[in-house]
Amino acid sequence: MELGTCLRIRRLGWRVVYDPELLVDHYADDRIDEPQRASRSADRIERDAYNELYELVRWLPWWQAFTATTRALTIGSKELPGFAVAIWLAAHGRPRSQVRVELQGITRARLRAVTRRPWRDRWDANVAPAQDGSAQAAR
Repeated sequence: MELGTCLRIRRLGWRVVYDPELLVDHYADDRIDEPQRASRSADRIERDAYNELYELVRWLPWWQAFTATTRALTIGSKELPGFAVAIWLAAHGRPRSQVRVELQGITRARLRAVTRRPWRDRWDANVAPAQDGSAQAAR
């Protein structure tokens, strides 16, 4: 996931610019000893939920990390539901047992990500963008 990299770049005072004209040929290999990319296995869902919230809590200021955590647990998204989206999914045709199992795993992973108390690298506070665009250590 590019989330951690982009948030770290932002934290250092830089900007990430996306070029919509950029094209990348990506040939995904089969994964060995892991679920495939398109699968909705419980392990993959829990890992995605953990990684997403871990990076947000790691790089955002405390008040934004708190907001992101609250939103992830209460609302979530269609791929990684929180309580509100899980209720909506169960009401709109997804099997309730599947929703319950996914919600339990996702909630457990998100709480683990928050209680892990991720820390930024020590040198990140000492690096700032220079006027010419290169990174220099602040003294």
